[in-house]
Amino acid sequence: MGAVYQRRIGGQLTDSSKYQDYYISAKKIHIPVEEILEISSGRAHSLIRTNSGVFAIGDNNFGQCGKDPAVIDHIVGSEESPLQPLELPTSSPIVSVHCALDSSFIVDSTGQVFSFGLNEDGQCGNEKYGIQFEPSPVKGDLSGVKIKEVSGSTDTIMALSEEGDVFIWGQTEYGQAVGATEEIQLNISRNINLSAIGPIASVDSTQSSVIAQNTRGEAFVWGVGVLGMGPEAEVLKRPTQMDQPLFDGKKITSVTAGNSCMSATNESGRLFIWGENRYSSLGLGHSNRQLFPYQLFLPGDVRQAARMVVKAAGLVIYRKLAGKIEFLLLQASYPPHHWTPPKGHVDPGEDEWQAAIRETKEEANINKEQLTIHEDCHETLYYEAKGKPKSVKYWLALLNNPDDVSLSHEHQNWKWCELEDAVKIADYAEMGSLLRKFSGFLNTSR
Repeated sequence: MGAVYQRRIGGQLTDSSKYQDYYISAKKIHIPVEEILEISSGRAHSLIRTNSGVFAIGDNNFGQCGKDPAVIDHIVGSEESPLQPLELPTSSPIVSVHCALDSSFIVDSTGQVFSFGLNEDGQCGNEKYGIQFEPSPVKGDLSGVKIKEVSGSTDTIMALSEEGDVFIWGQTEYGQAVGATEEIQLNISRNINLSAIGPIASVDSTQSSVIAQNTRGEAFVWGVGVLGMGPEAEVLKRPTQMDQPLFDGKKITSVTAGNSCMSATNESGRLFIWGENRYSSLGLGHSNRQLFPYQLFLPGDVRQAARMVVKAAGLVIYRKLAGKIEFLLLQASYPPHHWTPPKGHVDPGEDEWQAAIRETKEEANINKEQLTIHEDCHETLYYEAKGKPKSVKYWLALLNNPDDVSLSHEHQNWKWCELEDAVKIADYAEMGSLLRKFSGFLNTSR
């Protein structure tokens, strides 16, 4: 949600012919994939890494969505015309994506970095300047080095290797490169020698400064701006350690940066934040500059945010035909083409019941009025996907007219199966157990 500046988050997101100034509630974007693994957003565009490729959406005025901006200036996704994955010059799996202000970066499993988008300061690091809409490798010192992630909020781009080495390119006029160059722009990557404080575990940059955390849990800052060390330390020409008491005397486990702010999380899961605080963006209840790290009080351990259970819901639909009970299974149109009952993620503002009804309509075109739902027969499956906990709650429902089914774009096939056949094609044991339980309920209810 947020402001739309010249359609830069994709206009109406789901319809390029419509336009809204603001989004004050969530909008569903249609992506033909089974699982989203990572999302990164810049000023007005996003990259979405999935199990079926990388997708881009939003503003494309600088080619940051991987399309020629002379042909298309924004990318949207609709049910009628879902997003298509980016064409990338690598056959290796993609392990990380990153959006800076108006530039995009992709890291594959070999550690190679690809870039595209705004490049006036050399943000693409490919020895060129000017808009680059075709993904190409970042060149320079990181060539042949296995990079694990790219960071940078604005036009100064950082890369961190598996060995804890740091590389920089883009805008460097505020001393962010600390000895790697005296130039104010770099269109090729350069290694920053941080051996005195490294190896580095995480690194990020604002529009004019850098923050890094080493493997010992210490934080260092340099550059120009609100650096978290008070009004007398707003220009630091070399990496300077932040005092551990600023972080409750605990080791730092990660650092991040926005356009004009920084944050650090300590080993107790507490989040500390500081910076310019434009538009009250730090969440402190005021708009004053925050010169020192301030603990942002949130319910619970912020490290658990990535571990929050992703909730989904659906209906196990059955029909009675010629004296037999058959279950409806839909086959996904994307790899690995699982067979499941109609289901989907719980959207913001919904509960699981509402999501189950909505997803059944969207995926199988079956309305609640066409069903007799056994509200007292339900089961929740729990499992992990790509390291994240997930839950799916199912209710059992009878389709009153046994022929009312049509598919959405997310599925390529459907079947009515008796119990044993349904268990076989459902792929995993938990779904088979659920189907057997629901079948048992029907047998005892006759």
